[in-house]
Amino acid sequence: MKIKRMITFRVTLVLVAMAVFNSGCDLIDTIGRALAGYCETPEWVVTRFDDPVRGGLCNAEDCSLRKAVQASNACPGTQTIRLPAGTYVLSLAGTDEEDNRTGDLDLTDSVNIIGDSEAVIDGGGLDRVLDIFSPAHARLTSITITNGNWVDGGGIRNGGTLTMLGGAIQENAGRRGGGLFNLGTAALESVVIQNNLADRGAGGGIYNEGNLSLTHGTILGNSGERD
Repeated sequence: MKIKRMITFRVTLVLVAMAVFNSGCDLIDTIGRALAGYCETPEWVVTRFDDPVRGGLCNAEDCSLRKAVQASNACPGTQTIRLPAGTYVLSLAGTDEEDNRTGDLDLTDSVNIIGDSEAVIDGGGLDRVLDIFSPAHARLTSITITNGNWVDGGGIRNGGTLTMLGGAIQENAGRRGGGLFNLGTAALESVVIQNNLADRGAGGGIYNEGNLSLTHGTILGNSGERD
């Protein structure tokens, strides 16, 4: 995938600079070990609730949610992102880009995002909250998705595979699928879908054009012009 290659190349450039600074010999081996070590981090723990302009690597002292997603996109395999309790507000304005720079969080590789308690990802009303691309598998546990606003899928647009365990999709808006616009495969278990709006179309809570299952969930207070 073009996006994935670009992201990996950028991470590699940063690691090259680190290797040049820290190593006087065996540079290629140093770069390889640095990249492997970075991608073998057991999990990325988000340490800040704001959404600073992207730059640098996610580390134990400074890791925003956007940086953590960028790290996951860049590394092969399934990464884990852990969110301590709190509200993570996306504030970098800018839509219609797929490189995770602005607006929504673009998930281009498989990832587990785990809320330790009640973790909320707030789209700030600037864009949708999550955009999941095939063939990524996004697994969300105890996460609330809220305050997203975009054409198809105000809260989440899923073109890959989405598994959501607990949490909620609430108070999002879009033309179709105010809460969730599903084009791929989505399995929602014990998820609350509430108070989402499809302001010019159908599917206030969910608009489905793929494969979707909802188990032990709650759907209430959603609305759309053609619901």
